[in-house]
Amino acid sequence: MSAIVPRAAAADVTRLLTGAGEPDNALAIAYLQALWGSAKDRQALYRVLPAEFLTSMAALVASGGEAALRKDIETVKPRTVRRRLLLLTADPGPDATVDSVTARELIASGYERQNLTLKETRDDQGRLVYASSTDVQFGPLIFTSQEGTGTITHLAAVNESDNAAARVLAVWPLANPFQVHSGETLSVRAATLQIGVA
Repeated sequence: MSAIVPRAAAADVTRLLTGAGEPDNALAIAYLQALWGSAKDRQALYRVLPAEFLTSMAALVASGGEAALRKDIETVKPRTVRRRLLLLTADPGPDATVDSVTARELIASGYERQNLTLKETRDDQGRLVYASSTDVQFGPLIFTSQEGTGTITHLAAVNESDNAAARVLAVWPLANPFQVHSGETLSVRAATLQIGVA
C-alpha cells in the first residue's frame, strides 16, 4: 500500500535511515554531514539527530575540536520514539498534521492507537523501503451510534516521542473504504504498509 509522506515528516524518515542498525545510507549521511558542517545552530541538530550518528561526526573534526564535540554529544538525552498506527474515518489532507489526523481518528470503545514496527527492506526494484514487520490488531471495536458501524478510509502512522512534538510519518489512503461493525476486530497484516525513501 503506497504512503503519502507529509513534508513535515522528512526529518523523521531521515532518522529512520540514520537510526537503523546497518543502514545502506551513505547518501543520507553525506548530506547530513554537509548540513552539520554549514549549520549555525548545531544545538538544533543535536536535538533531532541520533546520538550514534552524532558520534560518527567526531571523526570529521580536527583533533582539537573532537573533545568538545564529544562533550556536546554526551548531553543529548536518549530519544525514545514510539511509532503508532491510527485508523481514520476521513482524508486528513495532502500534507497531514497531528491535528488533522487526530480530528479524523476513529472514535469507538475499545479503539486505541497500536504500536507499529518498521523494518528496512528493498522493493522489487531494489529501492529502500520501510515495511510493517508484524501484524497490527485493533479492537474489538464497539460503536455507540444507531448504525453500530464505523467507516475506515485511511491509516496513518505517527511518531510519538518523550522529548519532541509528535509528527505524522505517513498516511495510507485505502483503495476501498470499508465498514467495521460493533464487536469486530480489524487486523493489518505485516508488510502491508510501506514507506518509500526517495
